[in-house]
Amino acid sequence: MKIKMSYHKECLDKFRQLPKNIREKIGSEQNVFILNKLEEKYDLELGFMVILVMIGELAIEDIPDYLVIKYKIDYKKAELVKSEMLETIFGTIIEDMEIDTIMMERSLREEFSNNLVAALLGDEDDQIEINAKIIYILSAGNPEFQEESIRLMLKNKEKLTRQPLIISGKQKQASISNWLQYFIKEEGSSMPSNVSISNFLINAKNTKILDDKDRDILGKMLILYRNMKFFPKSLENISVDDWYFIPVERSEVLLKAREVSGPPKTEEEVKIEELKRKEEEYEEDSLERRVVDEEGVKNARRVEDLKFMLSKFADGSLEKKAIEEEVAKLEKKIEKNEEE
Repeated sequence: MKIKMSYHKECLDKFRQLPKNIREKIGSEQNVFILNKLEEKYDLELGFMVILVMIGELAIEDIPDYLVIKYKIDYKKAELVKSEMLETIFGTIIEDMEIDTIMMERSLREEFSNNLVAALLGDEDDQIEINAKIIYILSAGNPEFQEESIRLMLKNKEKLTRQPLIISGKQKQASISNWLQYFIKEEGSSMPSNVSISNFLINAKNTKILDDKDRDILGKMLILYRNMKFFPKSLENISVDDWYFIPVERSEVLLKAREVSGPPKTEEEVKIEELKRKEEEYEEDSLERRVVDEEGVKNARRVEDLKFMLSKFADGSLEKKAIEEEVAKLEKKIEKNEEE
């Protein structure tokens, strides 16, 4: 049974897509220390709320309403929490983010104008960071940056492939600009699918003579163009954690190692097996089986997934704190269901 991504995990994925410098600022040792003190002072869990604010899911002015609804606290207390968080955490972060955004836009314009080939050929970490910057700016709603980036690509004179282009019987430099114009002429101006891009890379007159290296960088450039020009539609059916503009060959080493090595079963995995055995005691379409399946197995699986995610984050980090909050909440729910 496929479990739909939880809202909690979706928000964590969005936070992980923020540029590294912004994540490091909000999750700094000092800010986490301040957050712990605020949680102790007001007896509230605030880590996930901070993430909601940082990804734009929760406006700072709506923090009191959020806390009143979630924790059933007095509105005056909720206002105090908001004021203190704005003063100690969000105030300086917001000012820094405004400056960071200006600097990010400036560096990305340079990439799209003069350094795009280097970015397409760059290492994985650099490409992930470029993607994070683009996602951050576009997710904030900046159509002017999006339009300008496309214009810069269409004007970019950097040489993309070694083989020149032949267009209307004339030889042209194999620049990013000329390749894009040729692609649009061949495939049209509507959003291209992965299939149509692949077909172009294999069967177009000028791509048939390319070697694998040139075909690969051309493909990356076309995917970048497609995802930039047609965002957000170009990424609407992709999990937020897998969003990209420059395609990145992501390493799945941790996941594969976990699958191959077959580590000892965790407590949550044992619970999942017990719940599956309990499922079999009921008829397939019975209400009892649905309850066991939908509630017990789902929650136990989520706890297991979240605990595995914990290993990816440093002790004291904001992400780890938010995940620990969710684990504690789910474990209480599981414990309550077992008592019933």
